[in-house]
Formats: sequence, C-alpha cells, structure tokens
Amino acid sequence: MTSATERHRHPTWSPDRTKIAFARGVSGGNYDIFVQDLTQPVGPGNPVNITASPGSNDDRPAWAPNGDYIAFERGDGAVLPTAPDRDIVVSLTNGGGQTNITNTVGTDDAPAWSPDGGRIAFETDRDGNREIYVMNADGSAPVNLTNNPDQAHEPSWSPDGQRIAFRTDRDGNDEIYSVTPTGSPQTRLTNDAGSDSEPAWSPDASKIAFRSTRDGNPEVYLMGAGGSSPTRLTTTSQFDAHPDWQSVAPGYPRPISASFFVTSLVPAYQQCNVGNRQHGPPLASASCGPPVQRSTSLTVGTFDANGAAPSSIGSLRHGVQVGAPGPPDDSNDKIIFSLTDVRCVSGVTACSGGALSDYTGELEVVVSMRITDKNNSVAPGGGSDAATVADTPYSFIAPCAATAGAAGASCALTSSANALTPGLILDGKRTLVEFGRARVFDGGPDGLVATAPNTLFATQGLFVP
Repeated sequence: MTSATERHRHPTWSPDRTKIAFARGVSGGNYDIFVQDLTQPVGPGNPVNITASPGSNDDRPAWAPNGDYIAFERGDGAVLPTAPDRDIVVSLTNGGGQTNITNTVGTDDAPAWSPDGGRIAFETDRDGNREIYVMNADGSAPVNLTNNPDQAHEPSWSPDGQRIAFRTDRDGNDEIYSVTPTGSPQTRLTNDAGSDSEPAWSPDASKIAFRSTRDGNPEVYLMGAGGSSPTRLTTTSQFDAHPDWQSVAPGYPRPISASFFVTSLVPAYQQCNVGNRQHGPPLASASCGPPVQRSTSLTVGTFDANGAAPSSIGSLRHGVQVGAPGPPDDSNDKIIFSLTDVRCVSGVTACSGGALSDYTGELEVVVSMRITDKNNSVAPGGGSDAATVADTPYSFIAPCAATAGAAGASCALTSSANALTPGLILDGKRTLVEFGRARVFDGGPDGLVATAPNTLFATQGLFVP
C-alpha cells in the first residue's frame, strides 16, 4: 500500500473501513497526514496529503466516529527555548477547515475521540507533567482526569464510552490504569514488575490488548477490561508492540440497486368482526354489509355512494437520490405524495361548502420503517457498524387545497426524507429501508392534524374496477 522508501507510521482505519489515515515523512524531515482510499488504486492523488504543512510535524491521526473529521497532533517549532510546542488540530478528511483546538504553550498530543464524537481525550504537559485530559470536540472545557504528580500517557477510549485506559508510572514502573470520563475512580489494571503500555480496547469493550516487557522483551498481551487473566499473544524474541483492534464489519445481503417505490392508496374501511353476509367462493368467509368507512370526516366521490363523479387517485412515491461521497451528505429519499378528490362529510369545519365540498384541512401520512444500514455503534451517536433499527413510524403532514373543477380537493406534498428529518439518509451507509403499511389520517372535524380525534382515511391497496 505504501512505498518502502518513505517513512510511514501510526496508521488508523476510517470508521467505514474504506480509508486509512497515516503519517508520512516528507521533504524537510517533517511528517504530514495522508489519507488513502482503499476502494481506489494507488496512484497519483491516492493517497492524498491532507495537511501539507512545511516546517511542522503532523502525526498520530485519529478519525472521528462519524468519519467526517480527523484529529492529529501538530508541532510548529519551539516557542520556548527548551520545549517544543505541539497542539491538537481537527480537520475535515479532505484537509479543509483545519482548526487548532488546544493552542497552548507546551505539548498536547495523542488525541482519542469519544465513541459519540463529542469529546477528545489527549495527553498534555500543561501542568508541568504528563496528564490525561478530556475536552469537547471543539477544544472547549478541558478537564484534567488523572491529576497526579507522575506521568500519564496514551489515552484509549473504550468503545462503550465508559472508561479511558492509559499508561502511568505512578507505581514506580509503567502500568495500565483506567479512569471514567469524569475522572473518578482511577483503577489499576496491571500489576507487574515489567513495563505495561499501549492499551487498546476490543470493539466490544470486554478486553484490552497491550504491550508488556514482563517476559524480558516487548510482547503483546491480552486481558479482560478489568485487568483479569493477562495472556501473552506473541512469543518472539523481536520487538512486538503497538496493538490495535479493527472490528470486523460484517456485510449483509443487499441489491445492487432498487427502482423507485410507489404505494397506491385506497379508502380505508372498518374490519369485519361479526359477519352478516357470506362472501362468494373461493373467499367463502363471513362479510359485513354495508361497508363502513374508517374516516368519519372525509370521503371521495362515487356515483352509487354519494352521487359525485369518481375521480380519486392516491399514491405515495419514494425515489433514491445517490449523493457524491464526502460532506455534505446529499444522498436522499425523494418523497412525492398525492391524493385527489378529497371531500368532507357533514359537520367538518374545514369544508366551507358543507358535505361533499372540497376539504381544505390537513392529512397525516404515516409509514412504518425498518432501516438496515452502517450507521450504528455500541454508544449513542451512530458510527459504522451494520445493524437493523427497531421498527420506527415515520410521518409527515400534507396540506389540502380546493380545486376549480367538479372534483374534490387535492392533497399533495413533494419533499425528501432529509428535509423532513435531517440526517435520516447519509452518504455511503448502504441504507436499506423496508416500508410497512402506509396509512393516511384525516385532520378530524377541524381539519388539523395536531388536534384529536383523527381517524384513518386511506391506506395502501389496490382497486380493481
């Protein structure tokens, strides 16, 4: 992936596992942050230098959980005679919008994002010795978590967001501790005469891999999240270090594409519970006559029911808009709803002309969704794990307007999923949306969806003349 003639270090996977950020040595002896797209061939423009900062060292990149930002440490020379100045910078993944979020004299480095993306843990010597701090993702509200006269290094945030592991020499040699994001309690996890360092959490937060010299040379070990059962994983005489976990992103069956989805809408009728009729074969079941509409406020024109000419047509259409990769998220579900010849029954104030006149109130469209995508994680805020969301009702309001002709009102809305619910559909998340039954509710006697009672007026179905 990278050339052996160049210096490369500290690689880190993007949350969606399609890119790797790393530090590369460039001319002048400094390092820059590069991003390589693993879905594209290596060549001109891949990897991309996203920092290109002559005269400074950019190192230790860390992806934000949403994949939109990268935090890294930047050294901009010596502002004190004996101490280099290093700060933490946050950048868009294409290198734009670089912001120094610590901007203090001394060394701030080793950024580690919280699983929800709202905070960053880091190490700093701003108190005279190395401590683990946590701050908001914009650099505000920095808090000292370790607050100990000895040194603390290498923060590693657990995927469940509950603990931060780190290395400290407070016991006379390097041991691994953990601390809550509020700073208490601080718990010792290793207890050995060797040096234990470089903690790395497993994706399910149940284990920690780490480096240890307890057997005479650096080896990689594994222990429980509380320090139990340390087990040696490597058994060579060479230097084994820098353990890193990469959660496997299991795929899930999905099509290469899907056409637009159209649901036809028909008037909704009450269920038959105790029949007074018998349907003809082969549906030789009990039936209820006469049919009774569910809505007590709205109807459509039909000669043999109310004397008005039949002209009602209803549909709900979903269409996919595939966006360009990268911010802003412009993938979307384009929504077109239409229901015509909507008329009032008597007693509805949203019809100035009385029974069978045009309805000028509101309709509420409700659809159940079951979403499977790669925007999930063990902590709130989403991420890159594949999962299926619990069934969720999705609704919007469509206004109705009177028409000039003999037909009843026309109710319509043209919009999109992201316009109605910002962030519902994101780029590159391989989103599958299963739709349940579409239902259209009236606005009740006053025509307003926000006030009860409202009843079911139309539902998905088929009409055979």
